[in-house]
Amino acid sequence: MNANKPKIRWKWFWLGFGLGVVVTFLMCVIPSIGSSLPTTRTDATRATVQTVWTAIQAYEIKTGKYPESLEEVTQPIGNQPILLPKAALIDAWGRSFVMRMTNDVIEVRSAGPDGKMDTKDDIVSAR
Repeated sequence: MNANKPKIRWKWFWLGFGLGVVVTFLMCVIPSIGSSLPTTRTDATRATVQTVWTAIQAYEIKTGKYPESLEEVTQPIGNQPILLPKAALIDAWGRSFVMRMTNDVIEVRSAGPDGKMDTKDDIVSAR
């Protein structure tokens, strides 16, 4: 019976050691994952603006024309699924995005933190 006691102690040692390694790993990895996630409303809106712009490009590829309104990308195209849910057309401040088209250039815009369109804090899609 005494021969089994050291094995039990080693099991607890390895369990504790393994747990320590896992905790240390998580302490190193979780902050780096968190830093890559959108941390502000501006970051979240910037990402959503690009997603909406990409959906507009996909709509044009599928239909041969740009949508006349953002709501068109939230509707199914034939028997295909929708490109975006309606909730994706709202920025992090709860305001609707605006789509503008000039000379075949599509722009998706959020009024940004101040809520006023065409000011320096607007969040605009890349072209």
